[in-house]
Formats: sequence, structure tokens, C-alpha cells
Amino acid sequence: MEKRLFDRSLYHFVRRSPAAARRLNLLLPISLEGQRLLVPLQYGVGEQNLVVGPKDVALYRVLQHVIPRTPGAVVDVGCNVGHFMELCVLVDRNRRYVGVDVSTACVSYVEAFIRANALQAHQVFPLGLSDGPGFNGCSPIVLSMSARR
Repeated sequence: MEKRLFDRSLYHFVRRSPAAARRLNLLLPISLEGQRLLVPLQYGVGEQNLVVGPKDVALYRVLQHVIPRTPGAVVDVGCNVGHFMELCVLVDRNRRYVGVDVSTACVSYVEAFIRANALQAHQVFPLGLSDGPGFNGCSPIVLSMSARR
């Protein structure tokens, strides 16, 4: 509880300092549509999950009608920082959710959101999808010590 209060007070400072936002990790309690959620802010990422904008409200209303009437998991290709997942959680936090994104930073953020809110039916995977057949491996770029200078 004390950490969340400290995080909330730090948030006002972070909003005024982009440099500080990129260096701090906070966990902020919010209330959306009458439900409480914990929103992580990690290295300046996640602020868009603190509010539901006017366009999000329209999507939320659609989800309120679709999710209760449709069985199965929600699959989110290109989940980014999980804003769509957040809207799904507001409708049915127990509905299975599978998110995929090519960005490991986004996947890390969504994993933190899932952990913070104890979303047992939610998973996210670092995958890139294609319209072509087969598997293309990822090869990391390795710099030698001489190339770094």
C-alpha cells in the first residue's frame, strides 16, 4: 500500500519530466468503469492505459455486447501495450486473452500488467506473424568491442 501511495505521488513529478519517466517504474491504481486496475508505468511506457478516451468508450461499448455473446478466447495480434486487453478486462476479466507482439518491450509491459492485476486467463507472446509460409528465425546483431568505439 505504501509503495502505491509513493508511486502515485511520484507520477505527478514524472508527468513533468520525460527524462525521469524513462528511468522509473511505477504501479498506479486507477478506477475505470467502476473497476479498479493497477497500471504499470515502465520506463516511460504505459501512460495511455491510465485513461479511456472517447474513441475507446465506443470500442468498450461494442465489447460489452460482443464478449458476453461470443464464446472463446480473445486473440490480439499486435497487442502493443495492451490497451485493447485493458478494455476486455473491464468487460470480462476472466475471459481468456492471448496477445502477440513482435516487440519484446511491449510484451514485457503487457506481462507486467497481467501480473499486477492477477489476470490468470491472460497470456502474451513475443511473436511476429507473416502472410508467408515457414519460420524465419531472429538473429541478434552482435557488435564486436572494436565496432562499439
